[in-house]
Amino acid sequence: EEVAGIYVTLGERAKAIEEYRRLIVEKPAEAGRFRYRIAAEYMKANDFDRARAEFGEILRSSPRSPLRPEIHYQLAAMYHLEGRLEDAMEAYDTVISEFPDHMLSIEARLGVASALEESGRLAEALERFVALEGDYPNKEVVRIRIASIEERLKKGPAPRKKKK
Repeated sequence: EEVAGIYVTLGERAKAIEEYRRLIVEKPAEAGRFRYRIAAEYMKANDFDRARAEFGEILRSSPRSPLRPEIHYQLAAMYHLEGRLEDAMEAYDTVISEFPDHMLSIEARLGVASALEESGRLAEALERFVALEGDYPNKEVVRIRIASIEERLKKGPAPRKKKK
């Protein structure tokens, strides 16, 4: 495990993943933890399909894994980064509904509000940000987002450019 950590530090993802795969065989009771680290390495490389496959394997093989909240949050974050906003919101909602007391639930609420804003659903996004304002630790970030959306709603939709 230390060798894998060294490879991670050196940015040698392929070697780190190889070590974690070896550890899965040697320590099957800890396979979920090692798969999570493999998925993290794939995420760093922007190989989201492979990361999702590793996360999915953890969820299938260990349905009661304590890593579930983090896995669902990471799945949502990957969808969000890919611009798959509906999928991201669905995955964020899983974190919110299944793990309401987990620290990532509040981050998932921010993710939903952000995805709504990015998808142009400003009124819904504003509603979510307002509901989040009292709970989110960095209230100033939420206030800035609220002010920005309110300003955009006042201005109305941007005029469309005429095609030449």
